Amino acid sequence: MAVKLEKSKTMSGDNRYSIKLTVTETATSVANNTSNVSYKLEATKSSGTGFWSSSAVSTIKITINGKEEVNKKIAYDFRNDTPKTITLASGTVTGIKHEDDGTKTIACSGYFKDGAGNGLGNATASGNLTLTQLHQNPIINRLDYSVSEPSGFISNRILMTDNITVLGVKPIATTYDGATITGYSVSCGNIQGVLDNGYYWLNFINETPGNHRIVVVATDSMGATYTLNAKS
Repeated sequence: MAVKLEKSKTMSGDNRYSIKLTVTETATSVANNTSNVSYKLEATKSSGTGFWSSSAVSTIKITINGKEEVNKKIAYDFRNDTPKTITLASGTVTGIKHEDDGTKTIACSGYFKDGAGNGLGNATASGNLTLTQLHQNPIINRLDYSVSEPSGFISNRILMTDNITVLGVKPIATTYDGATITGYSVSCGNIQGVLDNGYYWLNFINETPGNHRIVVVATDSMGATYTLNAKS
C-alpha cells in the first residue's frame, strides 16, 4: 500500500480558505534503492461568493526532500461553485535515494500567498513522509589483496611508485534480507578486474594506471548494489 502525506492549513487572512498538500509514494526500486513521489497543492473555499484574480501575482512554493520543486506566481478563481477546490500545482519527484538500510523520511511543504490584494493572507502546509522501507543493500566490509611485485603498496589505491605488475582483489561483503551476492565488479581507472580463484585480477603489465583508485561494486540477488570507492 502506497504511503501518503496529507497536511492542511487555514489561510491567515480569511478562515474560509485553506490549502492542502498531498504527497504520495508512487513507485519504489529495490535495485536503485529509490522511491518516486507525486505531489499536489490545492486551495479550497468553504463558503462565500469567491475571490479571483486575473493576474499571476500570487506565490506558490513546494519543497520536497530539501529541494524546491515549485516556485511560481499564479492567478486564481474561486467564483461560482461553493465549496470550491482548485489545484495550485502538481508534479512528481523521481529517484529519491534511501539510506543504505532502506529507510527514508522526507520533509515536504507547500506555501501559498495571496498577492492579489483580496485579503486571503498566506499559509504553509508541511510535514514529514516516511517512505516504504526497501531492501537493505549489501555492504562491502573489506578487501583482501594479493600483490605481485609490491613496492610501497597503499590499500585501495595504486600509485605510480607502487611498481605493481598484477593486483588481485577479493571483496568480502555482508548481505541482508536473505539475499546473496551474485557478482562483483572491480576496476582501477580503465583497467577491469578478471575473476580467477576468488580474486579479481587487475593487470598493469602493459598499462600504468597512474593515481587511480580501486572501485568495487557488489550486486545481490535482489538487484541491490553497493559501491566502495577508495578514500584519498
